[in-house]
Amino acid sequence: MKKILPLLAIASFSSVAMADNFTGFGVGLEVQKNKYTLKSGNDEVRLVGKRPTSLNLPLSYGFRFGSSNFIGNAELKPLLSGGKFFEGKDINGNKLTGKFKYLGNINYAQGYQLGNFLPYVKVGVISGKWKIGNETGKVRGAHYGLGTKYALTNNLELGLEFMRGHLKDKSDKTAKIRVNEFSTNLTYRF
Repeated sequence: MKKILPLLAIASFSSVAMADNFTGFGVGLEVQKNKYTLKSGNDEVRLVGKRPTSLNLPLSYGFRFGSSNFIGNAELKPLLSGGKFFEGKDINGNKLTGKFKYLGNINYAQGYQLGNFLPYVKVGVISGKWKIGNETGKVRGAHYGLGTKYALTNNLELGLEFMRGHLKDKSDKTAKIRVNEFSTNLTYRF
């Protein structure tokens, strides 16, 4: 057993395993869970809640910088499952449910390939339209985070990711929305 472990480690980091993983056009399916906090201009918490599990359809293009192990990834991510985006309570304890009419992200991830693993940092912009009761609004903002992908084959990747979002509501300029996003995804590269 002691002789097999070093051989497995060498094989997983070999240049053959790193051939073209994580590059080219990709389409995926992402399962995401979010937690929200909405604060007013004076940092008073107005809403705290979470979004039930949602599905996203990430479309991406991964590219290698020369012959290095640095991998860039540009991504467009529309929300597939509209439905509920928020379940929580306001400061008076009243239950609230909200829905996204649309939501999308444009992101860039920069990673460094280590064998079949690709740890990365990611930044992006978010835009969406929501409805809670009779109120509607538009949100825009930025998010950042980190994640890792594992190449199951040359064309198939499995990933885990955490993102932190900072959004503003266009109808209420003082509102601050903070979002923690946890997701797992499966991507096929062409």
